[in-house]
Amino acid sequence: MTSDAIATPAFIQSNRWPIFVVPAVLAIAGELLRYLAYASINAQPSPQGFVDAMCVWDCYWFRDIVTHGYQAYPETLNFGGPAGIANWAFFPLYPLLIAAIGKLVAASPAAIGAVVSPLLTLGAALASWPLFRGDRRAYYLFAVFLLIGPFSFYFSILYSESLFLLLTVPAFVALGRRNYIAAGATGALLAATRTVGVLFVFAILAEAIIELRKRFIGELPRRPDIVLGLLLAPLGLFAFMVWLYLVTGDALAFAHIQRAWDREIVNPATALWAALTSPAGQTRDAPLLAVSSVAGLLLCGVLAWKRQFPAALFCALCLVLALTNGVESMLRFVAALAPLGIVLCQLLARWRWLFWLSLIVFIALDFEWTIGWLHQQGALM
Repeated sequence: MTSDAIATPAFIQSNRWPIFVVPAVLAIAGELLRYLAYASINAQPSPQGFVDAMCVWDCYWFRDIVTHGYQAYPETLNFGGPAGIANWAFFPLYPLLIAAIGKLVAASPAAIGAVVSPLLTLGAALASWPLFRGDRRAYYLFAVFLLIGPFSFYFSILYSESLFLLLTVPAFVALGRRNYIAAGATGALLAATRTVGVLFVFAILAEAIIELRKRFIGELPRRPDIVLGLLLAPLGLFAFMVWLYLVTGDALAFAHIQRAWDREIVNPATALWAALTSPAGQTRDAPLLAVSSVAGLLLCGVLAWKRQFPAALFCALCLVLALTNGVESMLRFVAALAPLGIVLCQLLARWRWLFWLSLIVFIALDFEWTIGWLHQQGALM
C-alpha cells in the first residue's frame, strides 16, 4: 500500500501464531454476534431463517446471476427509470465463485454466500498484516473492523464486498513490493469483481511514477514488468464487456442499465452538497450517506499525507466515480475500500485508550447495524 517495498511479514519470520488465531476467533465471534442480533428480533430464530433474513437488497441480484446467469434482455419492471431492469450492473467474479461452489455442494446461493463471504473476509484480514509493518494493535483493530465491526454484515452475506476486500489487500501488498505483474494480475480480478476495480490500474501507474520519477518516460519501455502489470489490470473489465456483448449485444450494458435505477451522471460535489442539505430521513438518509462520503475522502487525504499515494489515488477515484451516481450506497462503498479501513485503524490505535474505545464501539455497532440491516434501513443498503 506504500511506495516502499514491503518486507517479509514478521509473523512468518518469527512464527508468532496469534496473528492467525485472533482473526479466526473474531470471525467466529462476529457470526455469533450477528446471529444474536437476528435472534433478538425474531420469535423463532433458526440458522436458515438467519441466512434468509440477511439476504436482502443486492443479494437478490447475485442469487439471480448464480442461478440463471446474465439476462439477454431487460425485464419490464424498473425502479423509476426509463428502462427495464436487468442484472448486468453486477460484475461476474463473485457470482461465478459462488456458482462454482454450488456445483460441489447442495445448498442455496444465499447459504453458500453466508459461508464463503466470511471466509473471504477472514482471508483479507490475514493477508493485510504486511501492510501494518508490525503494528499489531492497528492490525487487530482492523481485523475487528472487518469481522465483528460496524460493516461486517456486508462482508458476511451474498455480496461481492468480501471478495473485493480479499483482492484489494494482496494487490496493494504486491504493489508495495513493486511486483507489478502480481499486482496487475490481482487488479484484473478486481476489475472483474466490481465496477471500480479497474481503477487499480491508476495505483499501479502511480507506484511506477514514484519509482522511476523523472526517468518514467524513458525507462518505461525498458520495464516490461510495469508495462505488463498495466496491461493486465483492466483485463477483468474487458472480459466482462466481451461476455456482455455476446449475451446482450451491448458491451457497456453494465453502465447503460443504470437508467433502470433512474441514475444519471451528476457532478460529485453537487451530489454531496444536495445530500448534506437534504432533510434527514429523506432520500435514504442522504445526510448520513454524504457524511460517510466526506469521511472517506478525508481518509484519502490522510493516505496522501502519509505518502501512500497509490492507495490514496485509488480510493479517491473509487469514491468520486461512485458519487457520479449520487450518494446511494456510499456507506457500503466506503467500508469496502480496505486502504481506508487500514488507515482509520492505524489512527485509532495510536493511543491505547482510543484503541479500546474503538473496539467497544465497533462491536456495539455490529450488533446495532445488523438489526438495522434486517429492518432494511435505507442508509445501509
